[in-house]
Amino acid sequence: MTMKKDIDELTRALKNPALSVRIIAAEGLGKIGNKLTVDPLIEALKDKESEGRVGAALALGLIEDNRAVEPLLRLLKDEEAVVREAAAEALQGSGD
Repeated sequence: MTMKKDIDELTRALKNPALSVRIIAAEGLGKIGNKLTVDPLIEALKDKESEGRVGAALALGLIEDNRAVEPLLRLLKDEEAVVREAAAEALQGSGD
C-alpha cells in the first residue's frame, strides 16, 4: 500500500463505530506522522468516548504540528482527567 492509501484508510477508520478501531487508527496516523493526518486527528478530538479523544491527542503530539495547538488547548478543559492529561502531554511536543 502507498502512504496516501494508508492515510485514507486510517482516516476512514477514525469514524468506525468500534472504539478500539478508532484508537488504533489514531495511533497509526500519529506514527505515520504526515501533515495530511493532522486535520482528521483534530476532528477526532471530538470523539464521544474519552479514550478516542485520548488517542487522537496523543497521536497529534507525535506529529508536532502547530495546527493542533489550539484544539489541544481546548481539550485541557475536557470533563475527563485522562483526556486533559493526554492533551497536556501532546502539547509538550506540539508547536516547537
